[in-house]
Amino acid sequence: MFKRQRYLDELIQFKDTEFIKIITGVHRCGKSCLLMLYKNYLLENGVDAKNIIYLNFEDYNTIDIQDEKTLFLYLKENSVKDQKMYFLFDEIQYVNGWQKVISSSFDSDITIIVSNKEVLLGPLATYLSGRCIEIQMFPLSFKEFVHIKLGNHFDKRELASYFEEYMFYGGFPAVVLSDISMKEKILLGIFETVFLNNIYVFNKIENFNLEFLIYLISNNIGKLMSVINIVDDFKLFSKAKISVSTMLIYLKFMENFFLFYNSYYHIRGNNLMKNGSLNKSRYYIVDNGIKRIILNKKNDNYVLEFENTIYIELLYRGYSVSVDNNHINKIFFAKKDYENLHIQVIFNLSQNFHKISNFSDDYYKKMIIVNESVNQTEFEGIPIVNVIDWLME
Repeated sequence: MFKRQRYLDELIQFKDTEFIKIITGVHRCGKSCLLMLYKNYLLENGVDAKNIIYLNFEDYNTIDIQDEKTLFLYLKENSVKDQKMYFLFDEIQYVNGWQKVISSSFDSDITIIVSNKEVLLGPLATYLSGRCIEIQMFPLSFKEFVHIKLGNHFDKRELASYFEEYMFYGGFPAVVLSDISMKEKILLGIFETVFLNNIYVFNKIENFNLEFLIYLISNNIGKLMSVINIVDDFKLFSKAKISVSTMLIYLKFMENFFLFYNSYYHIRGNNLMKNGSLNKSRYYIVDNGIKRIILNKKNDNYVLEFENTIYIELLYRGYSVSVDNNHINKIFFAKKDYENLHIQVIFNLSQNFHKISNFSDDYYKKMIIVNESVNQTEFEGIPIVNVIDWLME
């Protein structure tokens, strides 16, 4: 079991506090393994096994726990009276009204997993208001990928070939750890069973070609488009009628399952405006390997996948990211706490050096990320960084 230390450290940081730790993220990115790592940490640091209740609500053994009443009774009957309890709940969204139980008066440290952001919204979310810490997980970063493949000691000259593999197959742990002959089948299984089935079932979707919509968005990753454009293309190729408001609902379904990320766009000053139905925006996908499986073809637009990798890496590092639509090259504005990054993404610097945008905003720490080996290390004082070096920081 690969220890994703950064995420584990976040859980440990909020151990024995009033905050409910909510692990979110796409299915099969490693959330359940993280929960087991946290359980092992508790056992290794003096917590008695009888004070830990672990429930996986995708397991048939929990089939009788389907609502807040049965969950409450189970916890009441199995908790040690007058002692601190540690509740670990995997995919708790299958229990109706679970938020009411979580907010009850148990003397407990609570960690839960949800794979659908929608369960944290709506009327029941008020029970958790002000008490939650969200820890969003992603598939393996390139740095984690390298450590699994090569350990902590390696020749940097090896990294280029591993970066190609990472871009092609992505970072889902089960894919990374599998033999190359199995990777395609595992990716296909993740897409069909995890994304398609779960989105269809959870949202009770009928008579709608969700698979084509996923294909349509995947084929335009990183490109500027509006919901109106998406509706028009959907109508043209699927011959189905759909309104803008309905399309927004279906797009939100896919975002809630962490398949796509709808970027903010950057406007004048330091303000951000979220994309509305009429505004143009850019979608990014959680994993390049899944994108290739969805499109059923080889990576034919390496530049956009290169941009996608940087965008997802910034989210992985905890930044909120907006995109500047007013320049020839892609510019990401990334914010975290008091840190502000201004990243210009140029796939081939030697062919596009003349297109480097003139930076004028001193509010941001600036850098240029490129795909090739770096001979020139700066432009007008702005660092030029090779993408592999940046991903390995």
